[in-house]
Amino acid sequence: MKRTTDKDVPASKLQKPDNAYKGYVVQAGDQIQSVKEKKAFRNDFLDARKPAKLTCKPPVAIKKFRLESIVRTLNYDRLLQVERKVNYGFGLGQKKELLTLKEIVDRLKLGDDSYYLTTQYEKLEDDEESLGPSDEDDSDDDDSDDDGTFDPSQIDIEALKAAIKKNDADIARFEKGDFLKELEDEDEQIMAEEEETRAISDAVWRGEEGGIPMYEVYDEIKTLFQPPLLNLSKVSWFPVVPAPFENLVPQQINLWMGSSVVSGQKPDLLHPTRESLGNYVPEGNSSGLHHDHADNLYVLTQGRKRFTLYLPKDAAKLYTVGNISKVYENGLIDYQVDEKAPLWKPMREDGAIISQWAEWALENVSKEEYSDETLEGMIENEPKYTGKKDDTLDPPSFSRVPPILAHLDEITDPEARKLLEEFADREFPGFRDLNKLEVWLEPGEMLYVPTGWFHEVTSYSSGEDSAHIALNWWFMPPSQGVANPYKDDYWDYHFGGPKEAVMITRDRAEKLKKYGSL
Repeated sequence: MKRTTDKDVPASKLQKPDNAYKGYVVQAGDQIQSVKEKKAFRNDFLDARKPAKLTCKPPVAIKKFRLESIVRTLNYDRLLQVERKVNYGFGLGQKKELLTLKEIVDRLKLGDDSYYLTTQYEKLEDDEESLGPSDEDDSDDDDSDDDGTFDPSQIDIEALKAAIKKNDADIARFEKGDFLKELEDEDEQIMAEEEETRAISDAVWRGEEGGIPMYEVYDEIKTLFQPPLLNLSKVSWFPVVPAPFENLVPQQINLWMGSSVVSGQKPDLLHPTRESLGNYVPEGNSSGLHHDHADNLYVLTQGRKRFTLYLPKDAAKLYTVGNISKVYENGLIDYQVDEKAPLWKPMREDGAIISQWAEWALENVSKEEYSDETLEGMIENEPKYTGKKDDTLDPPSFSRVPPILAHLDEITDPEARKLLEEFADREFPGFRDLNKLEVWLEPGEMLYVPTGWFHEVTSYSSGEDSAHIALNWWFMPPSQGVANPYKDDYWDYHFGGPKEAVMITRDRAEKLKKYGSL
């Protein structure tokens, strides 16, 4: 069948943004490279804007962040925002629901793959009155359909049987004494460090330090450590900036948790539409195809993941929700402020919002470089959308291409595959011609994804274990060589607050641990 070409496509369907990307370009047959040497990584991948699989030692002991230990490790009992599975996947503009970390873990242990812990938005944290863990949730204004109880029909019986079988096997091993030595050797240090997190009470956040109110320190911590990771700001064993990213400024650290159970359910592949396909993939759960505005170190601690990566250079044929304004040399993608991205604020190449940078520059940049008039114009003339906003709209950085179209080789029915190919070429011309990288991650392995690289992530069960957990470190993307990654001090200035807050918090935590008081 002849594929539709760009000239056959209505102008409204094909975006033609200003694309200045100058990083690594995927060629046909290219495969992801694995890197053990951290020193080589900086030059060959960070500067080159090239994804890489890191097989060196991870920055944390991954056993702390597995299902059986993560509640103890994090010691976090506030409510968390979770996505509910819709249309075979997550991230489809749906309202978040609220659960505690323990409730999430309990559901994942039972093979419930309908919930996904993802990005935590600040409003929930701001709405809570107390700095310490709340005793109860008395909120009446959550209009979620979830009543907080677990529907037994959601339990995957086969996953539950597998969990019981695995538990029985572990008991048998224990009775034989096969892993008593393993428990003694591996768990002693981990349990001590978990106890360190639990033992440090919320007194850390009370009072003041050196004249600085601790609630201000706490607010700075929240900008860096997303819930439920906040208590890790108190312990020295958790790195804020892992090697080899020391020269980059961290944006945020967050946690992903979910479960993947093969259900056998699938859409009508013979009559495909974007709505019916959703985020369906033949096995596992898909994140959907999207890109981010920060460099990403992804550390898998449990489960299996497959990443499918596409170039920032190919952004026009990846059909984003938003209308692309510009792709910078380092891959960062900026958007037009319109009905597709009503809340968007134009960015610089290093991820700084231009109007916010201008406010900082008024006080911190030489007038020889930028006049006050120029900077004030950047602030006053920031584009704003005043029309009606669609609250169900996905972020502008999400692709409208259903993820199954990136994995048509997995469709075994010849007729269904042919119809899906026709659908792809009709609705998303050029997409199937794009070169891509594919990488599989196992627990303890890591992936570096530069800003602007589109990626679809499929999560799989690992043997009898259906849960998957990962840590993410995000960094402001370098706009020049990693040795001197940013063209001014804007990001160093803004990291100063969180950096000092972590130092204060860890110092106070150490005093509490050592002396029992401050």
